Amino acid sequence: MKKDDFEEDLEDDYHEKIEEDLEEDDELEEGFMKGYEKESNAIKCAHCKGLIEDEGVEEEFAGFNYKFCCSECLKEFEKRQK
Repeated sequence: MKKDDFEEDLEDDYHEKIEEDLEEDDELEEGFMKGYEKESNAIKCAHCKGLIEDEGVEEEFAGFNYKFCCSECLKEFEKRQK
């Protein structure tokens, strides 16, 4: 193998590695954005601050609507309001 061929092989390997890294970065960014979009639309429980994944429970206190992840959190929140 001539020196030029060797250098070309190294250069080709280098470019292939860069392309693979860029593809992996794109996949990671896509997954991150999906998670970001999901969380940015998520509603947090007024009591435990956990994400409400299903319907949850909604209740009005002092003219404001609050959402809770479950009836237990609603009960605990009611206790604190008294």
